[in-house]
Amino acid sequence: NKDNPEQIQLSVTAFKGLLDHKSILDTFFARSMKIDVCDYEATELDSLAFGTVCHAALEHFDIHSCAAEKDAVNTLCANFRRELIKKCGSTLPPAIQIQEEMFLNRMTHTAKKLFAEKDQFDPAIPEWNLNGGKGILFHGIRIKGKIDRIEISRDGKKIRLIDFKTSDKGEA
Repeated sequence: NKDNPEQIQLSVTAFKGLLDHKSILDTFFARSMKIDVCDYEATELDSLAFGTVCHAALEHFDIHSCAAEKDAVNTLCANFRRELIKKCGSTLPPAIQIQEEMFLNRMTHTAKKLFAEKDQFDPAIPEWNLNGGKGILFHGIRIKGKIDRIEISRDGKKIRLIDFKTSDKGEA
């Protein structure tokens, strides 16, 4: 505490850091010195963590700023890598380094697909909660969630809803 140096004061975020790290020293390095601590025992990213990283990379991706397909691929993959580092630390655990290659293949595929159709659609809304989070009724079924991207065709005759799937559990 700046007003009372004898008193220890922690924000909620700093306290969470203490709980997440194995030692106070890890928390000090991560919070104060901005040095990430690598958990070498970390397992692969689960679908929720992968989805979080993937969606953040796509949210900051502007296909219309890319002059060539290669630019689109490089930009989206760089976005993904940056978000992965934010999530896992600057030194990626070995298991996640291996997994990263698969993730970058997915990002490459997505960037190529979006680039191929970039002259047909313009982005309208990057992420939209269905009815403000309440969901919508569709043939008597309430559908809740977010649409990742809404685009409008250049001729104004079509609306395209894009929802990037980050995991596949084999469910219909």
